[in-house]
Amino acid sequence: GSAVLAVDLATLEPTIVYETGEAMIDYVLDPTDGWQCLVMEARIVEIDGGKPLETVTKDLPVGLYRMSYVGKHRVAICGDDGQVALYDKKKLTKVKVDTSEELVSLFVATTDRAYVVGSYGTFLQGSVKSLKQVWPEGKPNPFDADGGRIKVLSVYETKSGAVLLGGEGRAVVYDQGKVTKLGGLDDDEAGIYAMVELGGTEYWSASGNALYI
Repeated sequence: GSAVLAVDLATLEPTIVYETGEAMIDYVLDPTDGWQCLVMEARIVEIDGGKPLETVTKDLPVGLYRMSYVGKHRVAICGDDGQVALYDKKKLTKVKVDTSEELVSLFVATTDRAYVVGSYGTFLQGSVKSLKQVWPEGKPNPFDADGGRIKVLSVYETKSGAVLLGGEGRAVVYDQGKVTKLGGLDDDEAGIYAMVELGGTEYWSASGNALYI
C-alpha cells in the first residue's frame, strides 16, 4: 500500500492525508500551494486543499510511471513504449514522440523546454507537445557501449541551461549541443538515478548510496 503524510515540523506528528492499498508509482508537489498529484497503475489522484480527488482514467496507458511538474496543476508522465502524456484538469493528452523505447525519466523546465530519457541511449528534447531524438539511430551517441547502448536513467536541467544525463555507469553533460562525459565514478556499473543543483553545485545520486559532486 501507499500513503501521503503531512508532518507538523514543530511536533513531528504525522497526519494521513491519503491512503490506499495500491502501490503509488510516482508523486509530485506544488510547493507554492500544497497541491499534490499521485500516479498509480490505472488512476491519478490529486490532493487539493488537503482533499483527495480521484480520477479513474480509462485513457491512462499501461506502463506510465514517472512524472514531472509542469506548473498550474499539470504534470507530464512517461513510460513504456515511448509513451509521454500531459495530465491537465482530469484529462490526458498524448505528447508526440519519435521513439518506441521505454522512457524512464523526464524533466520539464518550461512548457517549451522538456526532456525525456530511456532505454538504448534515448534522449528526447522539445516541448510538452512534441519531443524529438537528440541522437537519432545511426548517429554517435555518448551512451554507446560494446554490444549496444546504455540505458539513460535520469535527466535534469541546471539554471545555466545545461542538461545532466545519468546512465548505467555513465554521467554526461549536454550543453548547447556539446557533449561532455564525466569521470570519477567508483563503479562502472553504478546507476545514476537523480541529479539536483543547489547553491550552484551539482549533486549526482547513484546506486550503492553514493553521492557525487
